[in-house]
Amino acid sequence: MAAALHRRLEKQEVIIMMKSLYLITFHPTDTQFVVEQEHAEKALESAIEANKLVGEMPDIDITDKKYYAIEEINSFEKLKIHLKRQDYYAETDDTVIFDNN
Repeated sequence: MAAALHRRLEKQEVIIMMKSLYLITFHPTDTQFVVEQEHAEKALESAIEANKLVGEMPDIDITDKKYYAIEEINSFEKLKIHLKRQDYYAETDDTVIFDNN
């Protein structure tokens, strides 16, 4: 039975989505988000949803992507910088929010 399962798995194409960490900055307030997602676009969507928890702003549409900058956190050194921050605000399932306002 195990051999049959192994053969069946060999025939199937297995796609594994690796997640990455992204630092996303909302420029009007410099609020930052560390997001774990499959790609930058999904990370941005998660940050926008998390930003709604921080609160709406008069005269600024916080869902407008032009207000956000995205940077992939691709090294442990970059990650360590954010682990030591004092401006932790909140978190969602895939996003940590930093807000110094």
